[in-house]
Amino acid sequence: MSTTLTRPGIDAIVAPPAQSAFEDVTSYLDYEWFVDAVSTVSRLAKLPPNWDTYGSPSVTNAAHRQAIRLLTLLGRYVPEPHVGAVSGGGIQFAWELGPRVLELEVMPDGSVGFLRAFNDDEFREDVLSMERPDHLREQVNWLVQHPA
Repeated sequence: MSTTLTRPGIDAIVAPPAQSAFEDVTSYLDYEWFVDAVSTVSRLAKLPPNWDTYGSPSVTNAAHRQAIRLLTLLGRYVPEPHVGAVSGGGIQFAWELGPRVLELEVMPDGSVGFLRAFNDDEFREDVLSMERPDHLREQVNWLVQHPA
């Protein structure tokens, strides 16, 4: 069963099933930024301890795996994110579209938090339940479906 997009954003966070693992990976190659983002996440996962000179540990395996999972879930539905390591062993994705900012932070244990900001004066933050695709979908739709 395929996913049909009826509006900007994501109607279903899970990509349509691929015929093979190779097809699943190559389907993302159309999104040039996706390959760059995966490469950046993999490079960040190799940072040594104390990479920030403040004693931060390396990016954890759990954060690395979850960050790649997020990219594959979101790759078709969002513009290119800013990708960076965060102190404590996590990875952050950030988007800024007009007055809207969405940050997804993958924590060292693999959990994911988000921060939404609008016009630098309206904020919302919480932890995403990755078992509830609608929770992630809500954040992405907030980012991409509202006019700037």
